[in-house]
Amino acid sequence: MRAWFLCGVGAVLSLAAGCVVVDDDDPDKDGGEAGDSSTGGRDSSGGMENETTGGREAAGGTDGGSTGGREDRGGQGNEGGEANDNTGGTPDDNAGGEAGAGSEPTPGPVDCTDAETLPERIEEDTGIGPGCVRVDRTIVIDQAKLTIAPGTTLKFAPAGYLDLERAALSALGTEQEPIVFTSESDSPLAGDWQCVYLDRQSTDVEIRHGIFEYGGEGCDANGARDEGLLIIDGAARAVTNSVFRHSLTNGVRLLREGNVRTFENNRFEQNQVAPLRVAAPQILALGTGLDFEGSEPILVDTTYQIDQTGTWRAQSVPFHIVGKLNIGGDAEITLEAGTRIELDGNSVEVYNANLISAGTAEAPVVFTSAFASPGPGDWGCVTIGSTTGTPRFDHTIFEYAGNGQGCTGSNFEGALNVPSSAIIRDSTFREIDGFAIQGRDCDPEWCDNQFEAVKSGPLSCDLPEVATACPLP
Repeated sequence: MRAWFLCGVGAVLSLAAGCVVVDDDDPDKDGGEAGDSSTGGRDSSGGMENETTGGREAAGGTDGGSTGGREDRGGQGNEGGEANDNTGGTPDDNAGGEAGAGSEPTPGPVDCTDAETLPERIEEDTGIGPGCVRVDRTIVIDQAKLTIAPGTTLKFAPAGYLDLERAALSALGTEQEPIVFTSESDSPLAGDWQCVYLDRQSTDVEIRHGIFEYGGEGCDANGARDEGLLIIDGAARAVTNSVFRHSLTNGVRLLREGNVRTFENNRFEQNQVAPLRVAAPQILALGTGLDFEGSEPILVDTTYQIDQTGTWRAQSVPFHIVGKLNIGGDAEITLEAGTRIELDGNSVEVYNANLISAGTAEAPVVFTSAFASPGPGDWGCVTIGSTTGTPRFDHTIFEYAGNGQGCTGSNFEGALNVPSSAIIRDSTFREIDGFAIQGRDCDPEWCDNQFEAVKSGPLSCDLPEVATACPLP
């Protein structure tokens, strides 16, 4: 394994001073000179052609207007001023809360005056830290593993990134010694650097007790300029107990293949687009203990359907569905009590699958509008066809639906389209621009739910678009 000397200025170069001293496989390097770490097998000077350091055209973009009319969800009022004036990537005062929410203690001051720069390519197992290291644009490749020691600060150059392609990453910080990914600027701002990117062939990735801050510019690592401090497009063992803050765009982005086995106890602060942006298949990967500052929603990309069985866990912020959400592949999805789903015009379609909405009186499941000033017909419906189980809706609120967009091929105007086997209990339908419930055959118990300001009536049975009065005979 190759590693770098990373010691504070003035430290004695010894293990007692906290320096990392390991063998370097380069036979031309003088391994006895502890002070000559700058020649440690570096093929290049680390300098990068930074043609992307110019504009921030990706500052607010979310792939084709994916904010979906959420004019109330735009920039946060604190996007300009940063709460901390530290230059070493240390947390704000508000990051010192509960460790279970991903908060980290303030690291001690880090002197990065003589920090080494990582090479442009890392092709063998490499360890760095503790201490300070500079990152320009580094690719870890060819099954190499990058191990980052607790207490390491990675300072990113403008438009810099760390790209793992067919590689592994072990970044296991501790509560007392987190690993910090931050800007090299003395006056850091959101978007100073780009991202840490894990491609879909990356393996053995684990991040614990990390702090990611002041990045989030559209990332050049994969050519798509995806946006986020941490972008995951491959399998990862864990991302836990970490803080993501002051991003120009998203805090974390989980792409289609971004399957994280354990994603929990993370905190999101002052990210200018969304704390989390998640491809629909990865919604089920979101775990417990996620802590969000503010009320900005989790953005859900719907290019791909959910096709795995599991629990959609409630979070303290809503889920904003961008486009039509499809659930299929014989999956059975259970919406946890307290889940809030906001739609910006389209529908949720369950086909060859099943949906269970497990709300409670204290924590109902809510399907609602994503708009700042909601009104009837803001979105389509929830529709279930060719079900593989028994659809069930307990303590579920449907509001502001009924525009028909994406509501089966016939664009039925209603809130819920279900088979007669569906169980609907203790639920509320209000401000609906159409019918509340539609079905070929209606269950008389459906009338026992609450209906408020439903334009066309509670039920439409037997024939579409024909009102059926409650109670049923």
